[in-house]
Amino acid sequence: MKRQIYFLIGAVWFIAVMVGCGQNLGQSVNDVDAQDPVNAFSKPFETLGTTDESVAFDDTDLVGDDEDALPLSKATAGHTDESTGSISPREMAPVHVIDPLPIPIDLPQNPDCLQSETYFLRMRWGQIYKDRHELDSEDREISDLRWMNWSGSLAASSGNLTLVKTILFERNGKDAPGPDSVHERTNRKVIAFDSYTKPHYDGMLVKYQHCLRDAVTPTDTMPVPIDETITFSAPGLLPTPFSKTFSLAELEKLDKIYEDVDTNHDSFQIQSLKRGDRCEDGKGTIKGVWFKNNERFGQIKGRVVSAGGDPVGHIKGFFSKADEAGVHKIAAKFISHHGKFKGILIGTGKDGSFTADILSKDRVKVGTVTGRYMDSDSRRKGTFSAIYELVCAVHPVTPIDPVVPTPVEPPVVVVPQ
Repeated sequence: MKRQIYFLIGAVWFIAVMVGCGQNLGQSVNDVDAQDPVNAFSKPFETLGTTDESVAFDDTDLVGDDEDALPLSKATAGHTDESTGSISPREMAPVHVIDPLPIPIDLPQNPDCLQSETYFLRMRWGQIYKDRHELDSEDREISDLRWMNWSGSLAASSGNLTLVKTILFERNGKDAPGPDSVHERTNRKVIAFDSYTKPHYDGMLVKYQHCLRDAVTPTDTMPVPIDETITFSAPGLLPTPFSKTFSLAELEKLDKIYEDVDTNHDSFQIQSLKRGDRCEDGKGTIKGVWFKNNERFGQIKGRVVSAGGDPVGHIKGFFSKADEAGVHKIAAKFISHHGKFKGILIGTGKDGSFTADILSKDRVKVGTVTGRYMDSDSRRKGTFSAIYELVCAVHPVTPIDPVVPTPVEPPVVVVPQ
């Protein structure tokens, strides 16, 4: 009898080991050979693993010093000093961001707006590429050391603009035209600011509330809905002023980068999403680095942030060399802000654009990612930006039976005889 029990225990153990070896779902994405991650594309779940990870994968490209970095006690990545244009060592703190920035109190919503839709806009301007840490100041182009004047405004044709937060607004150096700042609000439709960049970038996250109304007749403060727009303007940029206008239809889902907009070869990026009704974190943005490890494979790493600016998590994975049709394969692991497994990204990219599905541990599609990437060069790592959309669970509402009032019998009236 004992022999049979031992045999059964051994058989169960052997099967468990074989299943575990076959699936190998417990390993970390950090265990994958970045120089040859071929199995990440043929067996993404087994290779990248479906278990939890260290916070931000314990990766210096993700635990960084920009607007979505983790609030750690020490900086784990180098940073560009706006005033000198030099790269600070890894052990030094990042640039002096004004914290907290004295943001003026935002104006209340238009009292004529009884119902509204909400959009979140994340904008960055300047050199949004991530510099290589080993790049010395003497290796920079001379244009990198010139101050660019991005001062301007964000204006809506109607509705209400609310500044959620500034992105890397700084005091800047003594040679700068001035500090980055937000002007006192006098108009709920306009956010005016001063912004100066060198080899880095500034930005802001803004909430826009668009008024819904039944009438189609425009007024002085509320035009016809189809004509409503948002305009970003930087009139002092050289060699020519920069201005872009976006319609409401574009703002529902927008991820766009305008390159080489000034003499410093700067870029302007805007990501916009209409807030969903089902869940707050169901939509948001991803941004990070996209760079080659060798001629066959590269890496993709990014921070995931909700549309409203809250940290959601991180992704880390790989892309393959483009095939004869110019298509890259993409495979990455998605974890929460605290390192919990959230999904596996499987997709493809071509000509600077990519798409991917987010699959759960059970291989069920739980979301999508659409984005754009720019390859690295000899001076900088490449970058990418994307929009994610999760399938939010809809909890059924138990119908409540209407309360039917109990009929009251009329009083009996006794008529005297």
